[in-house]
Amino acid sequence: MAVAEKQLVKQAEKEIAKLGDGEVFVKRTGNGKIYAVQANLALREDQGEIAVIEGKAMITADGYYRANQIASLAIITPDSIKVPLQDGEAGSMAVPNPFPLIDPESGTQKGVYVKKIAVGYSPTGTLTISSNMMFYNYTTYFLQDLQKKVQYDKTAGRLCFKSQLDKEEQKTGIFMPIEGELGIWANMQHKEVLKAVSTWLANKNFGERKAQTICERNALKHHPALALKIKGLQGPEKQRQGLITVIGWQHDHSRKELEDIAAAADAGEEVIVGDKKAQVVDSTGEVDEEDVLASQEMDEEMARAAEMVNEEAERAQQSGRLF
Repeated sequence: MAVAEKQLVKQAEKEIAKLGDGEVFVKRTGNGKIYAVQANLALREDQGEIAVIEGKAMITADGYYRANQIASLAIITPDSIKVPLQDGEAGSMAVPNPFPLIDPESGTQKGVYVKKIAVGYSPTGTLTISSNMMFYNYTTYFLQDLQKKVQYDKTAGRLCFKSQLDKEEQKTGIFMPIEGELGIWANMQHKEVLKAVSTWLANKNFGERKAQTICERNALKHHPALALKIKGLQGPEKQRQGLITVIGWQHDHSRKELEDIAAAADAGEEVIVGDKKAQVVDSTGEVDEEDVLASQEMDEEMARAAEMVNEEAERAQQSGRLF
């Protein structure tokens, strides 16, 4: 190793300090001020920080929130967003964020648009703005839920054309169209179908809150500072743990400055901080099942609402009437 390289290594060793049990490292400036932190965190399944879905481990919203204690990203909610016109015409319109869609017949929410922005520094020290714009369609998720029920239990329902339903099926179930005449017939006297209905109703009441959690998770997930991989997953089911490594950079930006940076990036403007151009990462799409399962946030109010629906469903089932 050349003399110059040895001097660089020695200088790096002076700048990096090991704290406590070796799980946290900090990097300091010449006057001793901390400006970068690296931490190895153990995320736990029993704390809701990771979820194992079909054998695949993923970081939940709570896991990203914990990792963000090191990454120090600011989560910004824009005041307004642009969504497609709702009358089927091409184009978009500016609406408040989040923006729920109302079913005109029932007066209940059928979905919600929401956008979140995460602002902070990447592991290489580049200011990065990560945004996520999504549509949480409650009916689509309900269809996915029903599909799982009928896939594993034929008594719960079936995939069919509406014209194939007999009179008894029309009396005892519901038909949810997928496209054209094709859809899912669900037996409304089946316990698992009633659970899917209770989840659907809970989404109509509390889906806007859940959508914001999902959107925040996606904004954090797509930011380079939290592009994390779980290592060394181990432990019994429901109590598994996995390690992640997070690097966070300290800065002197105020909340107002970060909001202005996010607003400029959201408007499509080039953002220059100091003499460096900020990086922008955009992601869009609809909510899928993994998003929902990895962003579960069932508080007492939501749990009680779902419980009440299930209780009513059981009474309806016992009395022989449709729920």
